[in-house]
Amino acid sequence: MAHQGQAGTARPDGRGDAGGRVRRAAPPAPDEPWQDWLRDLAWRLRRSLRTHRDGARIFAGARPVRGTLQVLDQLAAVLLRAGFSPQDALRNGGVVVGYTLGFVLDEQAALALAAEGTTPEGVGSALASGEYPVLSEVLASVGRPSPDADFRHGTELMVAGMSALSAAAAGR
Repeated sequence: MAHQGQAGTARPDGRGDAGGRVRRAAPPAPDEPWQDWLRDLAWRLRRSLRTHRDGARIFAGARPVRGTLQVLDQLAAVLLRAGFSPQDALRNGGVVVGYTLGFVLDEQAALALAAEGTTPEGVGSALASGEYPVLSEVLASVGRPSPDADFRHGTELMVAGMSALSAAAAGR
């Protein structure tokens, strides 16, 4: 899957355009499922947001600029070609960007806390208190979180949900 396009540019206020750093991907080839293209886009956006320590926070606080609008435009075009209504294409594109942005915000906040040698106030003691026995047991059985595996899981949930909506709409 080759992706070509232009990199983002720095803005006059010094903030980068993470959307612009996501290379403008070619639309899915006729034999490439839109779902694969969407997964790839989410991973590229995540990588782009992570290129700067506060990339997700900066992206969230920025006005949409050319690169961001290109990503949203391309998402809408691919989803419309896949048979989604204009409203669903717009909503689904927002879900992909919003999920990815929120995930990276959490990742970057955890990294900042770890770099300071701190953890969120009271989490460890709250879990040790026995007040949350099911959560404590689940966390003990799961082990260390894997951000890549967690992101993949969330991306698969998005794609599965969108696929189910698309199939239901086609069956109407």
